[in-house]
Amino acid sequence: MGRIKLAPGTLRTRLEHRTAEALRSGALQPIATRYELVDDAGVSFLVRVVSSLSISVNALGFAGALLVHDQAALARLQAAGPMRVLASVAWPR
Repeated sequence: MGRIKLAPGTLRTRLEHRTAEALRSGALQPIATRYELVDDAGVSFLVRVVSSLSISVNALGFAGALLVHDQAALARLQAAGPMRVLASVAWPR
């Protein structure tokens, strides 16, 4: 795969443009999400949950680990595709 050189300061604009194109064409389909506040040992975490799939995605998702609670959740994740799940929680709506 060839390298793409971007001028400094243009990445966000290009991402926004590509995202808009993909949404218009139907290549990118939004997935509904909601937020949950999770407390662990006095530390609060704001986690976006992919509502329709009942899968929560936290920072580990962007480090390469999507964790699910059971086989049913794994099947939903596999059906949607990990990149679609990550895209649904990564870009503000």
